[in-house]
Amino acid sequence: MIASRPRLGRADENAWFAALDSDEATVRATLAANLIDRTDPRAAELCTPLGFYWYFRARVTEGARWLGLARDAAAGHDPAHWVAATVVLASALATQGRVETARPLVKEVLGRLAGLEDEALIVVGEGLIALGGALWVHPDAALITDVHAGLQQIATRSGDPDLQLFTDIQGCSVTALAGRLAEAATRAEELHDEAIAAGNDAAAWLSAATPMTAALLHDDPERGIFWVRKVMRAHVAAGGTSSAGMFIENRANYETQRGSHRQAARLYAAAHTHTRRAPWSGHAALSPPTCSDAHGKLCRAKRLRTHGARARLGNYPTSWPCSESPIHSSGTGSAYTGLRAIRQHTTDTNSLSACGSRLSSQPLRATRVGAKRGHKTENSRDGHPVRTCVSAQVAATGVVIRREKSHRCCVWLILSLSSGFNTVTPQRFTHVRSVLRRVGRCR
Repeated sequence: MIASRPRLGRADENAWFAALDSDEATVRATLAANLIDRTDPRAAELCTPLGFYWYFRARVTEGARWLGLARDAAAGHDPAHWVAATVVLASALATQGRVETARPLVKEVLGRLAGLEDEALIVVGEGLIALGGALWVHPDAALITDVHAGLQQIATRSGDPDLQLFTDIQGCSVTALAGRLAEAATRAEELHDEAIAAGNDAAAWLSAATPMTAALLHDDPERGIFWVRKVMRAHVAAGGTSSAGMFIENRANYETQRGSHRQAARLYAAAHTHTRRAPWSGHAALSPPTCSDAHGKLCRAKRLRTHGARARLGNYPTSWPCSESPIHSSGTGSAYTGLRAIRQHTTDTNSLSACGSRLSSQPLRATRVGAKRGHKTENSRDGHPVRTCVSAQVAATGVVIRREKSHRCCVWLILSLSSGFNTVTPQRFTHVRSVLRRVGRCR
């Protein structure tokens, strides 16, 4: 089944991903039999075609483990399989934001491209395509330039039109990182048309990402919304099932830019919901120091409440270090960044204004705020009880509170868990929600 994988971006590749989903246990058992129970030098043939599958299913961390074992097994036996496993492993590491870990692997691969046999060119070339995409998200201009040169070498040698199309698309990333973003976006739009004409969904998705990013940086939300829709459509067609939240987050960023703050807040919450629905591989638990720090803060806050003192938001554990997460966001911005932009751009008192920084510096009473529409509650903040009608949506980095009958609307940046949606694991969200329940701020 793995050997029957279609070419990258072709229409039947999505069906192949679905077949892997339906027989996932067999795939894992086969990998375990060839890499754990015994070491088979040919196991790289099983692992390298699965690189994009692991990405689309949010299992990059698991894939990196298998690829590392396959690379070790192929060392000294089959140079072509070793290079293929190494380049796909490097792309998995770069996708997680571990560019410095991937860098020496990339250097090793690029030094061995000239010695590859012809039958290995396609699989190695597709690995370099994935690697270039990861380095576009976590920009490293020098490294992506080297990767693009290697991909161009393989595309020229193979004469494969699909590889050449992907090479040209990756060249747009090189142009953009060189400071010519407008030029790169224009060329990427032309290549997007070529990808659509060729029927290659992966090429359409990757080419649309450049004008989408250019629109964000050039403060052109209308153009950005147009291109983020194209990215989402092509990404789903290519087989993606776990990244909807990331693209909805991008859409929310554009809504923030054009002043649609309520819509942006709804989209940030929807992005978190979609990410929570995505398949998750096993994640490492919170580190003991982090758990100890959270426990200490909870104990101090409890003592303050017991003695009738006012607690500050800083008395509660409100953030987790991004480095603890094995998977990092590949979006152009995080929900925290978007909500912060709302705070910076909001001047209308009837629209959303984030007060997270005020909450962290001013006294805060642990009064309960209802989470259902129409639930009336008293807010004794600032010593002025206010009868409000509120509804709450939990976003990835905050609890969005709409006060329908009050002159104030606010976004509370309470759950600043990390730099992006993909770093918010269900375990962390559940833990912080339990913290908020103790505080009495959220139900």
